[in-house]
Amino acid sequence: MQSDSPSGDQPVPVDHAGLDPAVWARFLSFHTGADDGAGARYYQDWLRLQVSLLPQVGRAVLLLGEPGSGQYPPRAVWPNVDTPVSDLAELAEDACEQQTGLVTDVEPADGIVPLTASYLIAWPLLIDGKVFGAVAVEVESADEKRLQSVMSQLQWGTAWLELEIRRQQMRQDRRIIERLQTAIELLAGVHAEGGFQPAAMALVTAMAGQLGCERVSLGLIDNKGHCRVEAISHSAEFGKQMNLVRLLGNAMDEAVEQRREIVWPVPEGQALVVCREHRELAARQELDAVMTLPLISNGRIRGAVCLERSGGPFGEDEILLAQSILGLTGPALIDKRENDRHILKKINDAFWRQCRRLFGKGYPGRKLAALSLILAVVALSVVSGQYRLSADTLLEGRVQRIVTAPFQGYLREAGFRAGDIVRKGQVLARLDDRDLRLERLRQLSELTKLQRQKQEALATRNRAELNIIDAQIARVTAELQLTDSRIGRTRIRAPIDGLIVRGDLSQRLGVAVKEGEELFTIAPLKDYRVIIQVDERRIADVREGQRGSLILTALPNREFPFRVVRITPVSVARDGRNFFRVEARLLRSSSALRPGMEGVAKIDIDRRKLIDIWTRDLREWFTLWWWSW
Repeated sequence: MQSDSPSGDQPVPVDHAGLDPAVWARFLSFHTGADDGAGARYYQDWLRLQVSLLPQVGRAVLLLGEPGSGQYPPRAVWPNVDTPVSDLAELAEDACEQQTGLVTDVEPADGIVPLTASYLIAWPLLIDGKVFGAVAVEVESADEKRLQSVMSQLQWGTAWLELEIRRQQMRQDRRIIERLQTAIELLAGVHAEGGFQPAAMALVTAMAGQLGCERVSLGLIDNKGHCRVEAISHSAEFGKQMNLVRLLGNAMDEAVEQRREIVWPVPEGQALVVCREHRELAARQELDAVMTLPLISNGRIRGAVCLERSGGPFGEDEILLAQSILGLTGPALIDKRENDRHILKKINDAFWRQCRRLFGKGYPGRKLAALSLILAVVALSVVSGQYRLSADTLLEGRVQRIVTAPFQGYLREAGFRAGDIVRKGQVLARLDDRDLRLERLRQLSELTKLQRQKQEALATRNRAELNIIDAQIARVTAELQLTDSRIGRTRIRAPIDGLIVRGDLSQRLGVAVKEGEELFTIAPLKDYRVIIQVDERRIADVREGQRGSLILTALPNREFPFRVVRITPVSVARDGRNFFRVEARLLRSSSALRPGMEGVAKIDIDRRKLIDIWTRDLREWFTLWWWSW
């Protein structure tokens, strides 16, 4: 029978008379630091004290392990290590899995009826919701009240285990913080140096002082894949120590090839490693311990650091400290090495690095992109296409008529302005003719007077006076005709059917205009010419008679074909570049076209390879740049 822990409001008092004073004193001395720190004896004493506080306990076992691992080996057994506790361990593992206290009775052996009933009790060790283990005991002749008392005592007793585990975690955290603090201080020293060589010397010298080493060496992997010694602590020049440098390089290569740290002598329980070069280095230099750690940056092994000393083997804390130091300072040191290289060396290394990524393992996206680029270049080098020259274009009327002021006068009316469509003979504007009409009345009055004088001369037969009067009549008649002509020209009419492209006199009414002053510009609506602004770099490709098409900004969905009819040999500067004016004639017109529309024209030149078409600008730019140099 198995059940959960019995319930109760208060734990039942337990008799503490059975406590062993010697065991209790030793147990307390462990916490005060007087003991040597043997954890196994601490757990054994704790289990013994728990048994002494519980009545009629036959057996007991304590299981402890890493939380979440699912493995909880026995750490203490009572009354001795040879006591069979498989059933207790099984119940303790069940308590760990269910994270609650369990009670079960002992099943009797075959054919044997026990005189008294025995029970197995287990209680898990829970810390911050994590299971670290469990304790299980066998209690003889126990009733429900006694079982509840035992369960309560186990629950209270595990507080000592929790305290010790938290102390271990605190000591471990303190050691980690100390290691990180040391590593950060060394990192600051590396950053304080200006270049790689002084930074490397500062690092190895500081590591030698921190870890009590006679010598600390740093090596980096060269182009041949071997470690080359770059810095040795307390030694600015080591070129003459060829034998030592060779031994150090071999030890570093040994660690790099196995991609792990190597410690000589090999610590107990460590996995099998090859350490022949380390053993030889220790023997040749008469050292007690040698340790080599790979130097890693951006996930790659870039070198190694070798530590040598004669003051005994390296401990676990010292190994962790060295790993922490290199983990922080290694990337910074490699960055300084990269920055110290010559620019040509950087370019060369970058080139070969990209080659390794392109032709080596991994980087499938890079390989796919390179293959796609090669296929695209091959396709463009084989396939031909139509080479079309693009340029900005402007639509103008083939013939433009300018309407000017016939004589000096004042503007009276202006019924049209730019953008209006007019018919031939339609009045566009009128000049003020009041002065001209007054002048005409004067001339008519003078003409009447002269005609009356002529009648009188005829009556008196005075031929001399008659000739004079005839001449005056002729003069006045001519002046009258001139005045009538000028009155007629005060009405400014459209010379052709078309569109007014320039001229707005609506804001100038009553203002004087001069003779010959431009008032309107009229262009026909059915006869256009295309003005193409061709860049001087491409004018050599254009020939008269070439065809093309244009699309206007106002009509983006319609394409109009044209033919080149003239190339003007005069360039015009615009936006810092020179353009030639090329004239073309539309092969198909439309009523939607208007003078002044702008767009883009494309002239069909010839058929060329696509790679020539798309790379022409780049090739010409490079040619000019190369020529300038």
